[in-house]
Amino acid sequence: MRTASPAFPPGQLLTRSRRLGPVRLPALLGAAGIAAVALVLFFTVRVELWLDEALSVNIARLPLTDMPEALAQDNSAPLHYVLLHFWMAAFGTGNLAARSLSGLVVLAAVPVIWLAAHRLSGSRAAWTAAALLATSPFAVTYATQARMYALLILLTAVGYLALMAVLDRVTPVRLVLLGLVSGLLMLTHYWSFYLLATVVAVLLATYGAERAVRRRSPGTGPAGTEPAGKEPALPSRGRRAAPLWGIAAIAAGGVLMLPWLRVFLFQISHTGTPWGSPSSYRFVLDLPDYFADTHSARWYLLPPAPAGRVLALLFLLLLGWAFLRRRPGSTSTGPGPAPQAASRGHCLALAAVVVGTLLLAITASKLKALSFESRYLAVVLVPFLLLVATGVSLVSPRWLRLALSAALVLLGVLGSVPNITSERTHAPAIAAAISGAAQPGDVVGYCPDQLAPPVDRLLRPDLRQVTFPSGSTPGRVKWTDYTARIFAEDPQSFSRSLDQLAGPGQNVWLVWADGYGSFGRQCGDLAAQLRALRPEVEQPIVLSYDTKYFEPSVLLRYRPQD
Repeated sequence: MRTASPAFPPGQLLTRSRRLGPVRLPALLGAAGIAAVALVLFFTVRVELWLDEALSVNIARLPLTDMPEALAQDNSAPLHYVLLHFWMAAFGTGNLAARSLSGLVVLAAVPVIWLAAHRLSGSRAAWTAAALLATSPFAVTYATQARMYALLILLTAVGYLALMAVLDRVTPVRLVLLGLVSGLLMLTHYWSFYLLATVVAVLLATYGAERAVRRRSPGTGPAGTEPAGKEPALPSRGRRAAPLWGIAAIAAGGVLMLPWLRVFLFQISHTGTPWGSPSSYRFVLDLPDYFADTHSARWYLLPPAPAGRVLALLFLLLLGWAFLRRRPGSTSTGPGPAPQAASRGHCLALAAVVVGTLLLAITASKLKALSFESRYLAVVLVPFLLLVATGVSLVSPRWLRLALSAALVLLGVLGSVPNITSERTHAPAIAAAISGAAQPGDVVGYCPDQLAPPVDRLLRPDLRQVTFPSGSTPGRVKWTDYTARIFAEDPQSFSRSLDQLAGPGQNVWLVWADGYGSFGRQCGDLAAQLRALRPEVEQPIVLSYDTKYFEPSVLLRYRPQD
């Protein structure tokens, strides 16, 4: 006679992998359709690089020996930049070449999340998860940026499979794979520490719950064994210890961070995230909105699209359904056929990873005044989509489930269209205006220096460029002790230096915008101070927060005095 299942049973968390059935024509057609949609969404963007992308390209094109110092100033982990370095060496530094690495990485994540969802909830959830990732406005955004967030998505999907493999059966190969993926996550983005810490906490809770149930189980002996002739109600001793082995493998993955430790400690002390501010805990409640991309209006300065609002609502409903719907065959934790849907214990573990990661990250951001940016949510996109796909797989009848899946895909595609068609930066207009009218030797100033990298990429080489605060080159931003350097520099002195550098016969061009973190009104003051020195001013580009640009700015031309 079997014992009752615990509320958070490891036997349900450690469900065995489902066997893959034979490949059929509908499956091939579905895979081809998902791949075709992903190729269009991931590789048809033709807009210019925005600040972070330009920084990534400029750092990645450096010699590998110079990269640690550049990344120490940029507050970034190294793995994506190293991969991009070799990728651009092979394919060039153009926009499509630089972004295509991210596109291929997210494309590779689609079959991986298919395997993850199949293991979790069967084939229904597998196809839904693959389609959701391929058409996710959030995933599409970072599949089309030369940034590390695409790699985070792939590594978290692979990490899920590696962890589940260890929990199924502990072998040296599986432990090494889990440790390797954990270390690579740490070397991709520092938010991975929050994710991995939460996973460790969930594994500890799982192990503790299983031990408590084993102690209460009336049919077990002192060693936790079943009496002769009884079917075991709990996992074997080897599987019971699997969560501890998983924790050990994750911790061992930190060895990969050791060569980077010196740079990481420097970044903690000197770099930080001066471009933003800590977030509130409400961010957790807004998570479906961010993954439905209704907050991408921050990118394009447009009101949220109705498709995004509906998609966010469906996400919420399906998340609830993943927990409320009864699972056929999930009441047993013993061996035998795997259930047709993920257990509530497994879904609870995934939800705990998502919510716990965000709570830990927000708390850390408040304690150390770190920025909280929506793009960092890439570390929890995979478990979020797995939960949504599980909710879809539990919908019946079949026609309703298919209609719901089609609606999710359609809404995702509609939400992804602005990512393909909208400019992300004012840099093309700024660079065209300067290059079209500037004389060789003219001076171009930037305030803040964050406006410089995407413009510098497009400017003529015969112009002299200077940034405020000093210390950054036009192609990169020196984030080291950033706030202190801002207030150590005087806008009036900087304006005089621009005027003197240009001399009596050259123009001074100023690209500026107020509202950037830590700057206050300094850039506007700089523009006014320069106007006092050079009263003859033109304004070829006007700052307008009603435009489609994520990085709008003002362009002023200060002519030489007669």
